[in-house]
Amino acid sequence: RNLSIKQKMSAIFGLIALIFVGFAAVSTFTAKSINGDSNEIADVWLGGINVLGRLNGDLSDFRIAQANRILSMDAENQHKYEADLDRLRASLDKNETDYEGTIIWDEDRQLFNKFKAAATSYFASADKVLAFSQKNDNDNAIALLRGQNTSDYAQADSTLNELIELNLRGSKAAIASAGSLYNRSLWGMGGVTTLVLVILGWSTFFVGRNVSSPIGQITSVMSDLAGGNKQVAIPYAQRTDEIGAMAAAVEVFKVNMIKAD
Repeated sequence: RNLSIKQKMSAIFGLIALIFVGFAAVSTFTAKSINGDSNEIADVWLGGINVLGRLNGDLSDFRIAQANRILSMDAENQHKYEADLDRLRASLDKNETDYEGTIIWDEDRQLFNKFKAAATSYFASADKVLAFSQKNDNDNAIALLRGQNTSDYAQADSTLNELIELNLRGSKAAIASAGSLYNRSLWGMGGVTTLVLVILGWSTFFVGRNVSSPIGQITSVMSDLAGGNKQVAIPYAQRTDEIGAMAAAVEVFKVNMIKAD
C-alpha cells in the first residue's frame, strides 16, 4: 500500500538511527577488544618480559656470586658472597611467583615448568659447590662448578631465553591483533559514513522530487486560480499521501470557484 510522506520520512530516519545503533554496538565491541589486547600487552606480555628480565639478571648474578665465593680467601668476603647468594635465591623465588601471575598460555605454563625444573637442578648442584667451598675443598668445588653446575646453569638459562622469546612473540601477536581491529574499525567507520551519506543524498532527492517540487507546483496552480484561471489542471490529485490531499483540497477550491460563477 502507499505510505504517507510522514511514514516514508520516519522509515528513512529510522533506518539511519538503526545503522548508527548497529555501528555503536560494533564500535563498543571493537573498543573492548582493542582494550583487551592493550591490557594483555601491558599486563601479560610486557609484564612477563619485565619479570623474566629480573629472573635473568638474578640468575646471572647468582652465577657470579658463586665464582666469587669460591675464589675468595677472606672470611668476611666469603660471608658477604654467601649473603648475596641467599638474597638472590630469595629474589629468584619471588620473581618466579610474580611470573606465574602473568601466564595465560599452556605453552607458557609448560615452558615455565621446564625452567623451574632446570633451576631446581642448578641450585641443587650449586648447593654442592657451596658445600665444597665452605670446606675449603676448592678443587672439587671448581670441578663441579665447571662441570655439572655449568650444564645445569646452561639449561636454566636456555629455557629462560625461550620464555623471553615466547613473550616477545605473544606481545607481537597482541599488537598485531589490536592493529587489525583498529584498521577494521576504520573501514567500518568509512563504510557506515558512506552508507549514511548515500541515504541522506537519496533522502534529499526524495524530498525534492516528492515533496518540494509538488508543493511548488500546487502553489503555482493556486496562484493561477487566484488570478482567475479556472482551466488550470490540478496535478498530483491521484496521489494518496499528504500531497494528494493538498491537490484534492485545491481541486475542491477550483470546483467551488467554477460553481460560484
